[in-house]
Amino acid sequence: MNSSSSARPLPPAADTATRAVFGPSWFAAVMGTGIVANAAVTLPRSFPGLRTFATVVWLGAALLLILSARRA
Repeated sequence: MNSSSSARPLPPAADTATRAVFGPSWFAAVMGTGIVANAAVTLPRSFPGLRTFATVVWLGAALLLILSARRA
């Protein structure tokens, strides 16, 4: 009996050089920053610089969304 005839072929190796790791954590980062920005704007009290902070965080979420969409 030949042992090489019953061996299964190996699956193709993933090309890690061209494909970045893209997991659910990217989506969580985009959603989390968007939620923080929306929550900061809808707070019942206003603090100096809060709206600017919320805008910066929202722009960060938009940038993360664009970057994650380009990698998918």
